[in-house]
Amino acid sequence: MKRENTVILFTACVLALFLLVSGCGDGMVRVQGKVNYDGKSVGRGSIAFVGENGKGSIFGEQFKNGSYSERVPKGEYLVKINGFDSVKLDQPIPGVAGSPPTTHVDKPIIPGMYNMFSQMTVVVDGSKKVFDFDLEKVEE
Repeated sequence: MKRENTVILFTACVLALFLLVSGCGDGMVRVQGKVNYDGKSVGRGSIAFVGENGKGSIFGEQFKNGSYSERVPKGEYLVKINGFDSVKLDQPIPGVAGSPPTTHVDKPIIPGMYNMFSQMTVVVDGSKKVFDFDLEKVEE
């Protein structure tokens, strides 16, 4: 009886090691791509993949130079993208005592239809790993 348990345990360990080495064990897919707005690369921003019709787990990251790379589980996702420009203020920030006379603040450059009110979806199933987003300029 003891020898049978040892053989079963050894077989399970070998199988687990094989799955781990082959990358089949975690179900995650590395997705990557570029984010453009109004025909130009978005210098700085964030991208979020929100599961289960926008109510599930969120996988996301901040990006620079318009490129992102993120690991997400297979599934369907609502995609939310934010982008920012740094704006120089030549005066202190109102209501913030002791703020320097010149301050840089983030100004959102991507409209709400691509983030807060986004309807963009992607299906991550492993067959496609590059998702580029060319966002058109809209007036809000």
